[in-house]
Amino acid sequence: MASTIILGAFVVYLLAVLGIGVWGASETGNQEDYLLGGRGLNIVWATLSEQASLWSGWLTVGLPAFVYSSGMLGVWWFFWCIPGNLLAWGVVAKRLSRYSRMLKALTLPEFLGKRYDSRYQSVILLAAAGAAYFYFFYVAAQVLAGTSAIRNGLGFTKTTGFAITVVIVIGYTLAGGYLAVSLTDVMQGILMMIFAIAVPLATIAQFGGLDGLMTQYSAAASASAASWTAGLSGSELIVSSIFLVGFGLPFLAQPHGVVRYMSMKKPSQIGYGMMVMSIFQVLALIGVPILAFGGVLLFPDLANVDALAPKMIVETLPGWLAGILLAGIVAAVMSTADSQLLVVGSTIGEDAYKGVISPNASDRKVMMVTRAAVLVAGGIAAAIAWTTPDTVFTAIAFAWGGLGTTFMAPLVLGLWWDRANGAGAIAGLVVGFVGAGLFSQVLTGGPVIAGTGLFDRYFVLPVLIMSFGADIIVSLLTEPPSDQVSENIREVSRPLNEELSVVSGSSSPGPAATDGGFEEAPDTLTVPEESLVTEFVKGRSLDDLPSASST
Repeated sequence: MASTIILGAFVVYLLAVLGIGVWGASETGNQEDYLLGGRGLNIVWATLSEQASLWSGWLTVGLPAFVYSSGMLGVWWFFWCIPGNLLAWGVVAKRLSRYSRMLKALTLPEFLGKRYDSRYQSVILLAAAGAAYFYFFYVAAQVLAGTSAIRNGLGFTKTTGFAITVVIVIGYTLAGGYLAVSLTDVMQGILMMIFAIAVPLATIAQFGGLDGLMTQYSAAASASAASWTAGLSGSELIVSSIFLVGFGLPFLAQPHGVVRYMSMKKPSQIGYGMMVMSIFQVLALIGVPILAFGGVLLFPDLANVDALAPKMIVETLPGWLAGILLAGIVAAVMSTADSQLLVVGSTIGEDAYKGVISPNASDRKVMMVTRAAVLVAGGIAAAIAWTTPDTVFTAIAFAWGGLGTTFMAPLVLGLWWDRANGAGAIAGLVVGFVGAGLFSQVLTGGPVIAGTGLFDRYFVLPVLIMSFGADIIVSLLTEPPSDQVSENIREVSRPLNEELSVVSGSSSPGPAATDGGFEEAPDTLTVPEESLVTEFVKGRSLDDLPSASST
């Protein structure tokens, strides 16, 4: 059993999380509040929430265990994280935030259904089914990570750790919805940053500096583990690196990540979010490998590699900080699991039930169905976690890649290409979903294989090529979407400074809102700025423009 100090810090944090769930419930008045927090998240809040939900148990349990097992070659997995996430913010974030407002979409499946109106119900049901399937495994992996942290860090039994993780995750997701999820994500994102700094620094200090750590690691590790190439030939290393591009690409289409873009208060501030994201990931990129190398020296014969991070926390840090960071691991797990449960609940309640089965259902009824779906999905994920033999890393790698291959082609093409239609979206969804299962299981024998054959690599890149190809080809061979799609894409791509120039009275003001749509405004403004701003906000709702009094 852990010391009283460690256990006390752990309990205090978890009580704070439950308190946030109660507060979130009191602030949740309708379905938009429950799913997107009323689209009121500031950019820093939204970014930390996104990062915490994306990294979670992968950063705090899975990746340290993977680097511990694979050595220096495991660091290559990190290489594509920052460019992959930057690409997501650059390609998807602003357009999806603005486009989802225009279509009044609350979830990614609902957005895809409304964007591809010619196949509305089919697209929604396929997207909802794909999301639910992969999220069962994803949430199960988070439960595994939380159980490992409580079991190995606090000394509880596996059953106790499992029960604590499941009850807390499902409980406050049911209670508070998106506001509770996103606020706890911010807290957990901060704790994850502390984890990525404090444990590596303590590890370096324990081994007499970074040089001392790496010298001892090189002497203790096997020749392949201590090598950046793991003994691979040049051609083998190039092939592996190409396939590992697929590790970063799924950032563009994780439903629990992109929903943060949909909830942002000001899509125009995406640049600030990219800076916050980059700082977060650089800390992880540097810190986690150092932690893992120290773990090889302190725990050279670790049977359960998922126990590494909790053991390193207890071994290297003072009790009070160890307790907080152990709670931080469980918090990181919850930050993803709650977001994913919310996505599953929303795809069933908002997309399948209200979008297809009962379009006229009241908000109250839809929220009841959504919460029931969260409860059922949590139970299924818990059952998978209790029976799965996989490590956290391999379980997440499968779900992460599968969500990316299923959603990326329909989402990216839908945001940027006005010729993409419903038939193409269905083709992209199906090929991405089936391809993930085929390439990850049949051709490689598992989610991640480190062999030398062509397909013994991460499955995402070849499946994405097929999914995009299927989407584009089918779209070109079938009837184009309505002209409204082209108008919508032009509208969401319009730079915000064109709107602001109108507000400030520029000689080239851009479009003005009218009852019938948008037309070019005259060179000389004849209406008061206050009225003009009001009309813009009312007519477009693509960003929160400043009031006239603040310009």
